[in-house]
Amino acid sequence: MTLFASLAGKFKALTARERAALAILAAALSGFICAGAIEWAQSQARAAHLAEQRLAALTGLHGALEDVAYRQELAHEVARAWRWSFVDDALAGESVRSEIEGFCQGAGMAGARVRLEEAPARRGAVGLVRVEVEASFDWQSFLALLSALEVSDKSYAVSAIALRQQEAGPELSIIIEAPTLAGSARNES
Repeated sequence: MTLFASLAGKFKALTARERAALAILAAALSGFICAGAIEWAQSQARAAHLAEQRLAALTGLHGALEDVAYRQELAHEVARAWRWSFVDDALAGESVRSEIEGFCQGAGMAGARVRLEEAPARRGAVGLVRVEVEASFDWQSFLALLSALEVSDKSYAVSAIALRQQEAGPELSIIIEAPTLAGSARNES
């Protein structure tokens, strides 16, 4: 006797109530199987969506890296960051001070006082030159100074701006920072 025939014989011997219970168990089991299949399909759909997003991001990055103008601008910015690599800190401070002084004169800041501030300690190969500019305030010269800093080859950053009311009129105090790199840092990279 085959397995199917023996199961069919046992099924015929069951009462109606036992058959109904088996049908309910079979329905519940098939429901659990369907729920598992739906969950698996949803997780696969999420994984496929994430893979599509990653592919789109990588395609965008690849497109940007193939763009000649983007690569040239990136190379320009990297060169700009490494510009100070051959300069000793003491010489860099005087260079920054004199260049900022020239920017102030070009911006029309009459009587601007430019002085080096004590910079924080060097962190590894990266140092910082800090310059404070004090001058009488007017919007046109202030904006001209900011424009000159922005278009400069060097990486200048304004870290603090203060405006004080004096008897002669408002006075601007601005702190400008420039990074310096030790000569050995360039040789290591």
